[in-house]
This record gives sequence, C-alpha cells and structure tokens, in this order.
Amino acid sequence: MKIVNEEQLNQQDTEQAGSDSGLSRRKLLAMIGAAGAAAAAGPLLSGTVGFAQGNGVTNSVYGPPLGLGPEWCVRKTTIAELRAMTATVAEGIYYVTDSGKGGHFHADASDTSSADNTGTILVSASGLRFKRIYNGALDALWFGAKGDGSTDDTAAIRLAIAAMQNGDSLYFPAGEYIVDSGCLLFRGLSNITICGDGVNSWLHPSGQRTPTSKTSFHTTMAIDQCVSLTIRDLRIESKGENWGNTDAGTGAGWGDGRTNFAIEKGGHALLVTRSGNVVVENIVGRLCGSVGVFYFSSCDDVVVRDCFSNASSLGYAMYAVDNWCAPAQQMRRTYNFINCNGWNEPGYSPYSAKAGILVEGDPGMILNVNVQGGIFKNCTIGGDYKILGCAVGAVYANANVNGVTSDSCLIGYLAGARGTNAENMMHTVTGCSFMNNRVTGVMLDFKAGTGDSQLYLKDTVIRTKETSHWSGYNDLRVKYSSGISNLSYLKGTVHLSNVSMAGGEYGMYMMDYLDLNSQSSEVSGSKSALTVYGGGNYELYGTNVSSDLEHALVFRTANITQMGTSMADRELRMAAAYGILNCGVDQNLFSIIGTAGHTKSVVVKDNVVKNGYIGLVGIYADTKTFDEMLSYTTAIVTAVNFAGTNTSVHFALPKDKHYQYTKIINEAGAVSPIPVSYNDFGSRGVYRIILQGDVRASFPVGAVCRLLAL
Repeated sequence: MKIVNEEQLNQQDTEQAGSDSGLSRRKLLAMIGAAGAAAAAGPLLSGTVGFAQGNGVTNSVYGPPLGLGPEWCVRKTTIAELRAMTATVAEGIYYVTDSGKGGHFHADASDTSSADNTGTILVSASGLRFKRIYNGALDALWFGAKGDGSTDDTAAIRLAIAAMQNGDSLYFPAGEYIVDSGCLLFRGLSNITICGDGVNSWLHPSGQRTPTSKTSFHTTMAIDQCVSLTIRDLRIESKGENWGNTDAGTGAGWGDGRTNFAIEKGGHALLVTRSGNVVVENIVGRLCGSVGVFYFSSCDDVVVRDCFSNASSLGYAMYAVDNWCAPAQQMRRTYNFINCNGWNEPGYSPYSAKAGILVEGDPGMILNVNVQGGIFKNCTIGGDYKILGCAVGAVYANANVNGVTSDSCLIGYLAGARGTNAENMMHTVTGCSFMNNRVTGVMLDFKAGTGDSQLYLKDTVIRTKETSHWSGYNDLRVKYSSGISNLSYLKGTVHLSNVSMAGGEYGMYMMDYLDLNSQSSEVSGSKSALTVYGGGNYELYGTNVSSDLEHALVFRTANITQMGTSMADRELRMAAAYGILNCGVDQNLFSIIGTAGHTKSVVVKDNVVKNGYIGLVGIYADTKTFDEMLSYTTAIVTAVNFAGTNTSVHFALPKDKHYQYTKIINEAGAVSPIPVSYNDFGSRGVYRIILQGDVRASFPVGAVCRLLAL
C-alpha cells in the first residue's frame, strides 16, 4: 500500500474514471460519522502514520487546510490488496484505485457476516469487512461489470442489484452490457432509480435476431412489486423474434407463477409487473420474443415518457399493457404514455410491430390509459388475426388519446372488447392524424352486450389507402379500406366533431348497429361516404359527404357477418342536414333498403347538393322529410333544337348513369317542368330533356342551368 497526502489524493480523484471523485474529504468524514472519524484519528496499520492529526475537534473531524504535510493522508490500495490483508484491525480510510471501481473504503469491525460483493463490501483474508463510502448512485462497474460488448455481465449486475436498498440508485456508465445468464430482476424495492447515459448504456443478450422456432428465453430487465421506481436513460433490448413465450405461462397461475414465467421465459426487453408509481423515461427498447418490447402487467400509476420502441415483428407490440400477471381488482390500473414513439428502422424488419401501444383489460378489470403525443409507423399484423396492426389499441379500457400521429399502419386506432361486452367504456380521441392507413383509420369492435361504450373523435384527420391490405381475403371486416369501420353491434354512441376522413373505398363502413352523431365533419370514399348494415341512429349535421362511384349514403337494415351473411334486421333512423352532399356519379345520393317497419325515419333537409340528387320516392319509411329545391346538379347547355312543337335541350354530363331530373331552372331563374328525358342520347354522357313549347331563347348554348329531381 502507498501512503498519499490529501493534495495528491485529490489529483488522483480527478483522473480516476468511474470513482466518486467528487467526494470531498469533509464529506467523506461526515459520511462515516463520529465513530469513523475517531477510528481515522488513530494510527494506521503501520502505527506510524495518522489521519486527521492536529489540535481541536475541528481538525480531528475535518482535517487542516491543504499543504500541511504528509501526516494528513489516506492509504492508496487495490481490491486485491484489501482482500489479501491478514491484519485483524484496520483503522483509517483506504482509497481503491482499480479501474472502474475506484473509491474510498473503511473497515467496519462490527460486521462479521456480510458477503463480499466486489462493489460495496470487500472481505479480507482475516474476515474484516471493508465498506465503500459513497453519497451517490451505485455503479454497475464497481461490482465487476465490464460493459465491453463481449463479457457476460449478468452475475456482476445482479451483485449490484442485491446491494441496493430502498432509496438507492444504480448507474450504468456508457458501455455494452451482455445479459446472457438470466434476467436482471429488481423486486420488492421502493424509491429507487435505475439510470445510464442514454443509448450509450446498452443492455442486451448476445446473438440477437438469431432465427429460431418458438422457444423460451429470459427477459432482459424486469421490475416486480416495486413502488416509486424510476428507470431512465438506457437502451434495453431482448434477443428477438420467437426468443420468448410468455403466453405459454397461462397455466402457471396468478401472481408469482405467471410473473416468474414472464421473467424467466418471456423474452421481453423491459418487463414491469405488480408495481406502482413507476416512471419509465428516455428508454430505447428493441426486439422481443413475445407480447411486447415494453410489457406492463398488473400495475398502477405508470408513466412512460419519451421512449422509443421497435419490436421488428408482425406478432408483438411495442408497448403492451394487460392484467395477465395478477387479478387484483382494487387497483386503479392507470397508464400514461407521453411522447412515446416507434417505427421500423434500416437493418430491421420492414414492419415495426403488431401495435404501437396495445392496452388489453378484462371484464371486471377495465384499464385506464392516457396517450399524449407520439408517432407510430408501419404497424402490421400477420394473417392470423387481421384486426390488429394499429398505432394505438384499447380493448376493455377507458382511453384518452391526444395528438398521436400514425403513418402506414393497418389501423390508426382500435377500440373494443373481447367476447360479449357488459362493461361501460369511454374513448376520447382528439387532435390525432391517422395517415396512410392500410385498412382503416378507426376500427370499432365492442361486441354485442349490455355495456355502454362511447367514442368521442374530435379534431382528427384520417387518410386511408385506396385499397385494403387485406383486399384479397374474403373477410368483410378488413376487405375494404375505410375511414371508420364498425365490426359488431355497439350499444353506445360514436361522436364526430371536426373530423376529416378521405382516401378509402368507404368513408365509414358499418357492419352492425350503432348510433352516430356527426358535427362539422367531412366524410368521403371512392365507393360511398357511408355504408351501413344493421340499422342504427345516424345524425349528420353540418357534415359534408361525398362519393366517387356509388351512392353517397347507403343504408341496410339487415346486418352483415364477416363472410357476407345477413343475420338480423334492426331499426334505422337517419338525418342529414346543413351539410354538402356530393356524388361523383350523377345518381341518387341515397340507397335505403330494409324490411317493412324497420326504417323508422329519414330526414334530409337544408343541404347543398353539388352533384347527384335526393331521390326518396319509393323508399319506405314511417317518417320521411326532404327538401327538393336543394337537390340539384348544375350543367351547361351544349345544344338546343326545336322538336316538333317542343324544345330539345342537350347537356354533357360526364358520367354514364341514369338521370331522372324533373325540373330545370335557367339563368334567369325561371322554373320549367321536364316531362320527358333521355340518357346517352346519341353518345355516352349526353343527357337530353324535352320542354313544352318553343323555349329555345330561354336555354341558349353555353347557358348554365340547374337540374332538379324529386
């Protein structure tokens, strides 16, 4: 051992990487307390060199000013030298200089049982316990972790975890830590922090993304039964696709059985179970063997902030939440995701995950989730379960989603239940952008049941691809692309406010009953704006609807199954008012088909009709109200002739469809009846009307007229 004075020691402190070099001599003595100071004031091992010699209490405890000579010193040593020490008494302070493990130690003669853990406790050959003096976080390197990208650091990190007490922190300096020998488990601790240097502190198993069939593999890091825990500024990854199988542990039983199974065999990057008041912040997570990269089960008051995830898989989620580990119903089970992101990356799978954030509660154990901000891209599911691939999914959950952006996911937002639903749920989606959806922007699947579910969709933009990702499959739930789709009976109401949806084959595609109230929104589809099966209550106020190829609004009182079978007729009530109605093909804007007694009311009034017409003649309804003067199309006169005693007027209408206009208004505002009209007169797209008498002067070539239909 080498004796050094304080000035030399301070210089070495600044050069010692990984040591607590900021620990001043005054702090050092204050931390070891009066007993430690008294021991330090006695002779050192040689009996000739003193520490804190001098006059008075102040000098005895804090030492004199720098530069008073070599008698003010500590012993410079190594871990090996301390372990080899045979003396039975050791007084004073020892400064360990081992790379990455440097720091101050003192002997604790009262401890005769603590085990040597390399980091905070060293045991000499004579049985003395030397204990590290520190006032910050525990350092993984102190315990023998290398962080060199090749050494298996599992055992060393586990020593660090075992040394943690409530209130402690564990720090991972920048490095690549291999975790091959089992999970890094933090269990039963409170008020602790786990932290690193951001993406430069990387924990993962070796052999990542090695192809394999489904197998069990440990989770990289797990938190269980902890309270008030923060984990931040790390990069945590698992081994990859199929390296894990949490779902196989269902039979292990609630509580410890399932939890330990997920820890030991689940293959997650980060697993948090049965814990409360947890903050996960600035963590980059990649890859998983099952369920999700980040997997939260049976927790309460969890905040996940500023994280990134890439499952690089068609079968697993970026962030997964459920009740799988424990069924305790008294917990509030609240999860908050703030500015969390995820997408596929170069060098990984072209698909990022089966879902960005997937929250799955249970009957009687509804989850509560708040999602604020975040971007999710390329979420896609394999062909086995086609109604996932969503940016955000909330099943048996109350959800508040604000400011989320999705791009090129199959589904923007999924809401629903499993099995017959008896739960009341609330979903609020505000200020989101669901772009380039490959199936639908919002998918609803609440199942039939007594539960009342509400969806409030506000200030949101939905843009969907022209054809569905699943267009080649005979499954009507996903065969067509849409802005919003409803797959099953919904007891509750969908509320739209300032929502814009376009691009898909259908603006809204409803396979079964629901109530919809739309205010100040825009709904369009290449086939139809709104296609409804199974009746329902539809109120479109100030809502602009348009279609390119078919009727803008299509209603059927009979519902339809995924294979196309009609099952039951339900009552239909619809109203469209104060909006703009438009059909690219100049035809009836409405198609309403139902059995007698099921179409209860149809109200269409105070709308502007850009193209097409409102033709409700022949449509049976208990109550039917519409405003004919606003159902029109405008057209330019291309030819006018005298036909016998009457006038023939030609219009070039660009669509090859059947027109049935009954009145015409010329530029002067004069209204004339149309007793006879002909479609495709002479060539495709030419519409000819016959007016009584010689009125050629009222309809010159080039005049813009309005054609009306009852």
